[in-house]
Amino acid sequence: MSKQARRQPAQDGTLPGSKAADVPQSVTDKNPEIVTLRNTHTLDTLDILRKPPRLCQTAGDEDQSAEDRIAKKSAATQAPTITPLGTAMVDAYQANKEEVEERNSQEEWKSCLLRFARALKGHPELSSLKPAKVLGLVEAHLCSWTKGWAAKGSQPPYGRSSKGDNWLEWFGIERADARVEFVELWQKIRFVPGSGPLEQARDANRKCRLLLPDSARDIRPLDDPKLRSEKDYEFFVGLAGWLQVTLGDKDMGMSCRAVGLVMGVSPMTISRFTRWAIEDGYVRHVRQHAFRSSGRSLAAEYRFNTGMWPALGDKAQKGTTASFLAASERVSKQAAELRHEQELQSQQETKRREEAAQAEAERQQKAAAEEKAEERAKEEAGLRAWLAEHAPELPELVKRFQKQWPPDFKLYQVSAGGEDPTKNLSFAAELRNVVTSGKLSVEVAA
Repeated sequence: MSKQARRQPAQDGTLPGSKAADVPQSVTDKNPEIVTLRNTHTLDTLDILRKPPRLCQTAGDEDQSAEDRIAKKSAATQAPTITPLGTAMVDAYQANKEEVEERNSQEEWKSCLLRFARALKGHPELSSLKPAKVLGLVEAHLCSWTKGWAAKGSQPPYGRSSKGDNWLEWFGIERADARVEFVELWQKIRFVPGSGPLEQARDANRKCRLLLPDSARDIRPLDDPKLRSEKDYEFFVGLAGWLQVTLGDKDMGMSCRAVGLVMGVSPMTISRFTRWAIEDGYVRHVRQHAFRSSGRSLAAEYRFNTGMWPALGDKAQKGTTASFLAASERVSKQAAELRHEQELQSQQETKRREEAAQAEAERQQKAAAEEKAEERAKEEAGLRAWLAEHAPELPELVKRFQKQWPPDFKLYQVSAGGEDPTKNLSFAAELRNVVTSGKLSVEVAA
């Protein structure tokens, strides 16, 4: 809603005080869970409310011994202090009001209830309630604030509403719009102030730990169930499950270093836990890590099967389990396509290697043939040079050769077709061999 549509705050922007008032009967009728609001505070008691609450004396305390009272007081002192809901409500409103006043014209699109809802989301008394119950408590506090200011004759920040609209008085937004906006924000807010998603998942797993089936103990090193170790594989699975609930219906990144710091183990152990969770079907790997030297590397992302535990399925955002199944189908399809592509690449590589081997064999054959032809050419050139050198003696050499080796001579004649060495190179080669070996003398022919 734009600023023009909101009511302007009253002129007295101070925060005058008044006593805390009871909740009107109309509010309690609409919200049966609210019987009384003894923890509802007005804006004039900020100094007192921010102090630790004083222990109230209950019936029977006067009968306790001094040692019992000291022990109870010591135990209460050591317990973690939780801010009362009334104080948290006031602090959230003040922080939200300051943030809205500091916004510029470019931030008008932001909700005027975001900081208020986010701060209340982290309060332990509200984090586990349904949105309708939280809305009833908030409206009860707003009504009490208005009554407290009215008792002193002061106006709320946006002035008194003639219709008794407390949302309009304190936030400048009409009741119908404010209720819808607050519930929408409450359902969408995932991260509470002061802790990250991993810390929230760890705390949720401590409150409601996911237990693995007994069959997992046969293949995974799990600690003694009585110890409830936060460093074993079972706690990692629960952490991943509650992290999916915290993030909502979206892919989640699980940095081995960050998860290792939360669990107190090494990044390598988290890497092994992640691989086991994928093998066991709890987690699905939906995106591979992609390293980029430019510094824009993509981290690996995962999906958890919240449908395996009812505690997760009830609190997970609607569609989370269906998204896991869809992601599983998508990953399986991608894996099948990848295998098919790898098979095609393997076949193509095999074919390429066979073609390369065949081409190499043909090249070698061609090279051998060329080498043989070159040798034959050299041999013919040598024969012709020898024939030219012994041209005068050739007729006599042929006659002597015919007398000494008639079968061979006839064989040469039949195979090569003649007794002329200049035309029958095979015969010329044999003739040269017998001459050079001394079996047939050249001088006799001369």
